[in-house]
Amino acid sequence: MFLYTVSNVAVQDRYGNALKAARAELFDLTEQRKVLDERITQLRRAILGLIPLAQSEAEEEGTADTSFKALEHELNREMGSLGITDACREALKIAGEPLTPIQVRDRVLDINPDLAKQSNLMASVHTVLKRLEPKEATALTDKEGNLFYKWVVRSPKNRQSQPR
Repeated sequence: MFLYTVSNVAVQDRYGNALKAARAELFDLTEQRKVLDERITQLRRAILGLIPLAQSEAEEEGTADTSFKALEHELNREMGSLGITDACREALKIAGEPLTPIQVRDRVLDINPDLAKQSNLMASVHTVLKRLEPKEATALTDKEGNLFYKWVVRSPKNRQSQPR
Protein backbone atom coordinates (compact mmCIF):
# COMPACT_ATOMS: atom_id res chain seq x y z
CA MET A 1 0.00 0.00 0.00
CA PHE A 2 2.82 2.39 0.81
CA LEU A 3 4.41 1.90 -2.63
CA TYR A 4 1.12 2.65 -4.34
CA THR A 5 0.70 5.88 -2.41
CA VAL A 6 4.26 7.01 -3.13
CA SER A 7 3.87 6.07 -6.77
CA ASN A 8 0.47 7.79 -7.03
CA VAL A 9 1.84 11.01 -5.50
CA ALA A 10 4.73 10.98 -7.96
CA VAL A 11 2.32 10.62 -10.91
CA GLN A 12 0.11 13.42 -9.59
CA ASP A 13 3.17 15.61 -9.11
CA ARG A 14 4.29 15.02 -12.72
CA TYR A 15 0.83 15.78 -14.06
CA GLY A 16 0.51 18.78 -11.79
CA ASN A 17 3.81 20.19 -13.00
CA ALA A 18 2.86 19.51 -16.61
CA LEU A 19 -0.47 21.29 -16.05
CA LYS A 20 1.23 24.31 -14.50
CA ALA A 21 3.72 24.50 -17.35
CA ALA A 22 0.97 24.20 -19.97
CA ARG A 23 -1.13 26.92 -18.31
CA ALA A 24 1.88 29.24 -18.04
CA GLU A 25 2.75 28.69 -21.71
CA LEU A 26 -0.87 29.29 -22.75
CA PHE A 27 -0.92 32.53 -20.77
CA ASP A 28 2.35 33.69 -22.37
CA LEU A 29 1.17 32.84 -25.89
CA THR A 30 -2.15 34.61 -25.32
CA GLU A 31 -0.31 37.73 -24.20
CA GLN A 32 1.97 37.52 -27.24
CA ARG A 33 -1.05 37.15 -29.51
CA LYS A 34 -2.59 40.32 -28.05
CA VAL A 35 0.58 42.24 -28.89
CA LEU A 36 0.70 40.72 -32.39
CA ASP A 37 -3.00 41.42 -33.03
CA GLU A 38 -2.50 45.05 -32.06
CA ARG A 39 0.51 45.37 -34.38
CA ILE A 40 -1.39 43.71 -37.24
CA THR A 41 -4.23 46.18 -36.77
CA GLN A 42 -1.80 49.11 -36.80
CA LEU A 43 -0.17 47.84 -39.98
CA ARG A 44 -3.51 47.29 -41.73
CA ARG A 45 -4.56 50.83 -40.95
CA ALA A 46 -1.18 52.22 -41.97
CA ILE A 47 -1.31 50.33 -45.27
CA LEU A 48 -4.85 51.54 -45.96
CA GLY A 49 -3.71 55.08 -45.27
CA LEU A 50 -0.58 54.77 -47.42
CA ILE A 51 -2.25 53.17 -50.45
CA PRO A 52 -3.79 56.40 -51.82
CA LEU A 53 -0.51 58.26 -51.28
CA ALA A 54 1.59 55.57 -52.95
CA GLN A 55 -0.92 55.26 -55.78
CA SER A 56 -0.90 59.02 -56.37
CA GLU A 57 2.89 59.05 -56.33
CA ALA A 58 3.05 56.15 -58.82
CA GLU A 59 0.57 57.88 -61.13
CA GLU A 60 2.61 61.09 -61.05
CA GLU A 61 5.71 59.11 -61.99
CA GLY A 62 3.83 57.25 -64.71
CA THR A 63 4.31 53.87 -63.04
CA ALA A 64 0.72 53.22 -61.99
CA ASP A 65 0.37 49.83 -60.35
CA THR A 66 -2.91 47.90 -60.22
CA SER A 67 -1.78 45.98 -57.14
CA PHE A 68 -2.70 48.98 -54.97
CA LYS A 69 -6.41 48.48 -55.62
CA ALA A 70 -6.14 44.73 -55.06
CA LEU A 71 -4.36 45.26 -51.74
CA GLU A 72 -6.87 47.87 -50.64
CA HIS A 73 -9.76 45.59 -51.61
CA GLU A 74 -8.24 42.66 -49.69
CA LEU A 75 -7.67 44.66 -46.52
CA ASN A 76 -11.12 46.23 -46.64
CA ARG A 77 -12.64 42.78 -47.15
CA GLU A 78 -10.77 41.44 -44.11
CA MET A 79 -11.84 44.37 -41.95
CA GLY A 80 -15.38 44.36 -43.33
CA SER A 81 -15.92 40.76 -42.30
CA LEU A 82 -15.63 41.71 -38.62
CA GLY A 83 -18.72 41.49 -36.45
CA ILE A 84 -19.80 44.18 -34.02
CA THR A 85 -17.63 42.96 -31.11
CA ASP A 86 -14.44 42.62 -33.14
CA ALA A 87 -15.11 45.92 -34.91
CA CYS A 88 -15.43 47.66 -31.52
CA ARG A 89 -12.18 46.04 -30.42
CA GLU A 90 -10.42 47.22 -33.58
CA ALA A 91 -11.82 50.74 -33.19
CA LEU A 92 -10.48 50.99 -29.64
CA LYS A 93 -7.14 49.36 -30.48
CA ILE A 94 -6.26 51.71 -33.31
CA ALA A 95 -7.58 54.88 -31.67
CA GLY A 96 -4.67 55.37 -29.31
CA GLU A 97 -6.88 57.62 -27.19
CA PRO A 98 -10.13 57.28 -25.26
CA LEU A 99 -13.26 57.31 -27.41
CA THR A 100 -16.87 58.10 -26.61
CA PRO A 101 -19.40 55.41 -27.52
CA ILE A 102 -20.50 57.61 -30.45
CA GLN A 103 -16.92 57.81 -31.71
CA VAL A 104 -16.63 54.03 -31.37
CA ARG A 105 -19.83 53.62 -33.40
CA ASP A 106 -18.50 55.92 -36.13
CA ARG A 107 -15.23 53.99 -36.34
CA VAL A 108 -17.10 50.69 -36.33
CA LEU A 109 -18.99 51.92 -39.39
CA ASP A 110 -15.68 52.85 -41.04
CA ILE A 111 -14.42 49.33 -40.35
CA ASN A 112 -17.57 47.53 -41.44
CA PRO A 113 -20.20 49.67 -43.19
CA ASP A 114 -22.58 46.68 -43.33
CA LEU A 115 -23.16 47.09 -39.59
CA ALA A 116 -25.23 50.20 -40.40
CA LYS A 117 -28.02 47.77 -41.27
CA GLN A 118 -28.45 46.93 -37.57
CA SER A 119 -31.69 48.29 -36.22
CA ASN A 120 -30.04 49.92 -33.18
CA LEU A 121 -26.29 49.97 -33.69
CA MET A 122 -25.72 52.41 -30.82
CA ALA A 123 -27.32 50.04 -28.30
CA SER A 124 -25.17 47.21 -29.63
CA VAL A 125 -22.02 49.32 -29.29
CA HIS A 126 -22.92 50.20 -25.68
CA THR A 127 -23.53 46.53 -24.88
CA VAL A 128 -20.23 45.45 -26.42
CA LEU A 129 -18.26 48.19 -24.63
CA LYS A 130 -19.74 47.19 -21.29
CA ARG A 131 -18.77 43.56 -21.93
CA LEU A 132 -15.22 44.50 -22.91
CA GLU A 133 -14.74 46.22 -19.57
CA PRO A 134 -12.54 45.72 -17.55
CA LYS A 135 -10.40 43.04 -19.25
CA GLU A 136 -10.14 44.63 -22.69
CA ALA A 137 -11.28 48.21 -22.20
CA THR A 138 -11.34 50.77 -19.42
CA ALA A 139 -14.26 53.13 -18.88
CA LEU A 140 -13.29 56.71 -18.04
CA THR A 141 -15.40 59.72 -17.15
CA ASP A 142 -14.30 63.32 -17.64
CA LYS A 143 -15.20 66.33 -15.44
CA GLU A 144 -18.46 66.89 -17.32
CA GLY A 145 -19.52 63.27 -16.82
CA ASN A 146 -18.89 62.18 -20.41
CA LEU A 147 -18.09 58.49 -20.76
CA PHE A 148 -15.03 57.33 -22.70
CA TYR A 149 -13.55 53.91 -23.39
CA LYS A 150 -9.87 53.14 -23.86
CA TRP A 151 -8.26 49.90 -25.04
CA VAL A 152 -6.30 48.11 -22.34
CA VAL A 153 -2.89 46.99 -23.52
CA ARG A 154 -1.39 44.33 -21.33
CA SER A 155 2.25 43.69 -22.00
CA PRO A 156 3.65 40.23 -21.28
CA LYS A 157 6.32 42.00 -19.23
CA ASN A 158 3.76 43.77 -17.03
CA ARG A 159 1.51 40.90 -16.03
CA GLN A 160 -1.01 41.68 -13.36
CA SER A 161 -1.73 38.11 -12.44
CA GLN A 162 -0.74 34.88 -14.04
CA PRO A 163 -2.84 31.74 -13.62
CA ARG A 164 -0.79 28.85 -12.32
